[in-house]
Amino acid sequence: MSSSAEHPEAAPRRETLTCSDTVTPSDAVARDETAAQAAAAAAALVRPDIPAPTEPVQIFLGFRGRISRRTWWLYGVAALLGLGVLLTVLLRVAGAAEDTAAVLVTLLLLWPTLAVSVKRWHDRGRSGWWVLVGLIPIVGPLWVLVANGLLRGQPGPNRYGADPKAPAA
Repeated sequence: MSSSAEHPEAAPRRETLTCSDTVTPSDAVARDETAAQAAAAAAALVRPDIPAPTEPVQIFLGFRGRISRRTWWLYGVAALLGLGVLLTVLLRVAGAAEDTAAVLVTLLLLWPTLAVSVKRWHDRGRSGWWVLVGLIPIVGPLWVLVANGLLRGQPGPNRYGADPKAPAA
């Protein structure tokens, strides 16, 4: 093993500014460039180029973008609940057993339910993995209901897309 004394370039370089040190204009420009790079990196996380999904196919099948509370209640709760009841009735009329109908309806509606929930979590500024909170017994479904159904999303664009409540440009 070699020590940093043998290789001075490997040792970390520390600079300390004191009151007697002078800062040249090139130092100030270098700091401004670093600040500009940091601001550009932060701006890259904001994705206003991803439009809010407006078509039912986008809402039910895609995992990108954000949706408002109203859209979540209409599509994620009312429409999926109504579709679940309709499919269950149709399967029961067709002669499927109750358990079989429940399993089929659950499997058919799993993807759309996840897609709508992920987009709502995105509107709140959180990763889509937050849908897993709903798996926590008792507390999880209540948390999902409050967070997605009652709390407003992040105002303005975030890293998941444009604000769904913002007026169309």
